[in-house]
Amino acid sequence: LPVLIVPVVDETTLRETYERMDAVLMAGGADVDPIHYGMEMTPKVYGVDPLRDQAELTLIRWAAQEDKPLLGICRGCQMINVALGGTLYRDIPAEYPDFTGVNHSLSGAVARKQPAHAVDIFANSRLAQAMAVPAGRLAVNSMHH
Repeated sequence: LPVLIVPVVDETTLRETYERMDAVLMAGGADVDPIHYGMEMTPKVYGVDPLRDQAELTLIRWAAQEDKPLLGICRGCQMINVALGGTLYRDIPAEYPDFTGVNHSLSGAVARKQPAHAVDIFANSRLAQAMAVPAGRLAVNSMHH
């Protein structure tokens, strides 16, 4: 059964809960505090939650070390990247105005329900197995500021 982990300061309680999990799913939400990847706050960074950041970083590192299944959605992907030593662009349009890559900022109620771009699913990956699909491309909705 899915379990929502409430950010806690007590690592013992967090570990006890983690031990009962079959897998870890990191969901979306506010921005990751840039301090975790060696950057400073900017006006484009919003909703930072230090307790949530710390709990999620800890869970991700445990899962990675122990080969427990781990999936990130939106912020969750960013947290996995940061927990494993990666960095982030705090705001791509602000930091790289000439970038013409994937547009993650579609607007309007209808646009929020439409696929924004495609992702690749690799054959025999855990994602392919979980979704019961072969390798290929899948249209997804992923929007960020």
